Amino acid sequence: MNMIIGAIIVIASVLGGFAALGGHVDLLWQPYEILIIVGSAIGAFTIGNPRRVIRDTGRALMGLLGNNKYKRADYLELLSLQFALYKQAKAKGMMSLERDIDDPFSSDLFNKFPGILKNERGLLFITDYLRLISLGSERAHELEA
Repeated sequence: MNMIIGAIIVIASVLGGFAALGGHVDLLWQPYEILIIVGSAIGAFTIGNPRRVIRDTGRALMGLLGNNKYKRADYLELLSLQFALYKQAKAKGMMSLERDIDDPFSSDLFNKFPGILKNERGLLFITDYLRLISLGSERAHELEA
């Protein structure tokens, strides 16, 4: 959906700006120029990348056009978990989260958010980074590394 809205904004901005400066919008429609530019870009991309990268790029583009597997409720649940984690860390200190981080499936805090527990990759991401922070690595460049 964002892709469609973004494309509409870009097209409206370009056409509106061109027309506002006195240009004739019909002069912008050059289908053969579009063919040359897009074809050259695809050809250069194909030449410059291995087959695996081209395949992965195609899959990623198809994923952009498909439906997002995460819904609004999933994002709200994630934000609620983060709020609860940070609230507890601020009130009782980061070390109070250690038991929750080490075993999130038996944690009262994490069990309030079953959708997060079902997402293994997301759960691992959250617990790993919280573990790093609880060990004292709060500097951004250390977390990034």
